[in-house]
Amino acid sequence: MKNKIIAFLCASVLVTGMLAGCGGKAPASAGKEAAAADALKEDLEKQDTAEASAESGTAAKETAETAEAAAAETAAAGGASGEIAGAAEGAAAGDAAAGQEAPAGGVGMANPWVEITEEEAVTLVDRLFTSPYGAEVQAWLKCESLGDPAKYISPMVQLSFSMQDMNFTARAQQGISEDEDISGIYTEWTEGPEDVTLANWGGGHMQGKIYRSVNDTGYIDLITWYDVEIGISYSLSVAAEDLDGFDIQAVAEQMYSEKNEPFGNIPDAPEEIKTGDGVYGATLQSSMKEKIGR
Repeated sequence: MKNKIIAFLCASVLVTGMLAGCGGKAPASAGKEAAAADALKEDLEKQDTAEASAESGTAAKETAETAEAAAAETAAAGGASGEIAGAAEGAAAGDAAAGQEAPAGGVGMANPWVEITEEEAVTLVDRLFTSPYGAEVQAWLKCESLGDPAKYISPMVQLSFSMQDMNFTARAQQGISEDEDISGIYTEWTEGPEDVTLANWGGGHMQGKIYRSVNDTGYIDLITWYDVEIGISYSLSVAAEDLDGFDIQAVAEQMYSEKNEPFGNIPDAPEEIKTGDGVYGATLQSSMKEKIGR
């Protein structure tokens, strides 16, 4: 509509100009009408420009709002994905903290070591050690899978304890040969084996061997001994930053327990039977075992 008005006014001005150019006399009001038309045209153009700017601003605002909404949706989707990923990581961390591995099949391997009491432990190995004086017992454990009842091999028994700010591991197993290593330590030995004789054990005649490993991370000391009369293998180990001057043999000697002698509770029994010392004592022990079904 505005364009039509402008066209009409322009045509009127043009006709008036033509009349004047042809020698006709234009009405006196023609100049005024032309000026008014020019003024109106200018006002309308300004109004069109303002309306176009307003429409452009509205479109820009709508575009910005649409972009903001899209960005918000994207952020929300990303946040949800982050929460799911975080939950998965938390679950994985929980499984790791519980000591559970998640292999491809989803089934973890069971721990063969089972925690037991000292009272149960002494029933598995006839002449079992005990914790030394001043030690803090951490756990008594057994591993049935390392035993073989058909061959009269007992489960392996393990005692973990701490003393003098060091952690010790003691093991015992009955029915295995003397040359079998039950310590569970696999390292290069810097020193040893050193042959020793343990006090208390076997009436003060039990033979043992001491080993030491020294490397960049510290020391490892190991002592092993074997009861040839019953057939029991023992080991005691400790690891620390510095074991220079430490005597692991003294700790092993403290672990002897007279009350854990298999026949120590038989009234009026000869000392050889109680301790199993000598061939005679070992023979009598075997005979007594058959009679009492042990």
